[in-house]
Amino acid sequence: MQTKKSFFVCQSGLTAAALLNQENESFAVAGMNNEIYLFSFYTGTTIRSFYAHDDFITQILYKKVVFSPDMPENELLITCSADQTIKIWNFSDRNININASDQY
Repeated sequence: MQTKKSFFVCQSGLTAAALLNQENESFAVAGMNNEIYLFSFYTGTTIRSFYAHDDFITQILYKKVVFSPDMPENELLITCSADQTIKIWNFSDRNININASDQY
């Protein structure tokens, strides 16, 4: 199997990754430094990074969810960590709203 693209993310090491849509336009990567990095698959550039947990992130999941037929589809980024927390991030507007109401 041949490598298609290679990305340098961070010096601390990586723990998890997830595609962020079916078109493979972007993906999320978790660093050992407790941060999440969002990348453009096509350009290889960092779209955004943010501090997510108090310990390293063990898993990332991207999921589209409809809570009610009357509501629009929500895009969620779900992370879990060695800090014994699971966080659910609202990803619907592609800016990842990091507010207390978006974490459970």
